[in-house]
Amino acid sequence: MSSSRPTWFPRWLSSVRAVMILLISLATIFPLGIILYQGLQHRSQAYRDSRILTERVATEIVSDQQLLLSSAEQLFSTFSYIPAIRRRDAVAVNALLADLVRKNPQVTNLLVADEKGNMWASGLPMTVPFNASDRQHFRNALETGRFSSSEFSIGRVLNKPTLLFGYPLRDGSGRITDVATVSFTLDKYERYFQTKGLATDVSLSLFDRKGTNVFYDAKGKYQLSKVARGYIAGILEHARGFVAVTNPLVNSFKRLVPGHEAPINVAWSEKNRSPLVRVPGRRGTGTRCEVRVPDPSCNPYLALSVMLACGLDGVQRGLDCGEPVNRNIFEMSEREKRRLKIKELPANLNEALDNLERDKVVQDALGEHIYSNFLRNKREEWHRYICTVHEWEREQYLEEY
Repeated sequence: MSSSRPTWFPRWLSSVRAVMILLISLATIFPLGIILYQGLQHRSQAYRDSRILTERVATEIVSDQQLLLSSAEQLFSTFSYIPAIRRRDAVAVNALLADLVRKNPQVTNLLVADEKGNMWASGLPMTVPFNASDRQHFRNALETGRFSSSEFSIGRVLNKPTLLFGYPLRDGSGRITDVATVSFTLDKYERYFQTKGLATDVSLSLFDRKGTNVFYDAKGKYQLSKVARGYIAGILEHARGFVAVTNPLVNSFKRLVPGHEAPINVAWSEKNRSPLVRVPGRRGTGTRCEVRVPDPSCNPYLALSVMLACGLDGVQRGLDCGEPVNRNIFEMSEREKRRLKIKELPANLNEALDNLERDKVVQDALGEHIYSNFLRNKREEWHRYICTVHEWEREQYLEEY
């Protein structure tokens, strides 16, 4: 008997089981397609919402900053005419600044420093005296003679994210004698800044058994002792070797790029933040060197161990750190940096591990067990990273190539 199935009908559909499989597949694919479409729609909407929020926050911050700039400049323009400020009457000026801070809730603090950066008046009590000569707003006010550009930093009085502005104060002859500073905390935007993370600058000093800071020498060059100069030299010599420990992630090196606040130049300075090591202006018990490269992701025990070992190696070998580089290294040409023998830190984790393998002092500080396991794990981490195609690559190249 001949079959009633049409000639074009597939043979594999002749069974009931095959027909059921086909119907179930069609019934499944259709809702899956709807779910996929809705998911793409939700993702697209989330991207649009995120972009709108980012633009709104950026506009809000810029608008607030412009208003603060205008208000601060108007306030400071009257300071040079106040007799108490002209004669540096700290008691009277402290009372005046404290009153202004109380009456202006948007202002965090008002301060006045002399031309060398020594802060002599403040609207809020200062537990210890400090020097502002390393701050960008202070330097800009002195260099330009105008209301300075602002900077984002951690305020030294309240220890909060702060915007700082400086204004040069002049005497009757027009000479700049002081710099007035106004600070505004960014509590309003703190949730946005928290997502960015901060560096882990480490301040290092050495004290003897009597509690004397052995980094300080009143008669030494820059009031730094031979111990301090040797310690700084040791940090600089081994920086390329210990950066794998202080900056242990692939992501750690995303902030170590030219032109940013984080240092990539192996040098030391008193005046600016582009070198790896900075010596703040405070002397005496507060004499210290500030290593500005460590990342918040580092193991603090390992990071401190290697930095102490490297600094002490410089002291024991009688090394000297040479002259400070008090210019902005980011503005130097490559030829000028070579002339000054300024090296750069490794550009990524892999290069940092290569340098670690060549630095016996850092290896000994870690110990064989920690060193060998750390090196093996980090090599595996780097291998996984370079074998992964990242979202940036898809967005950058997928359609174009």
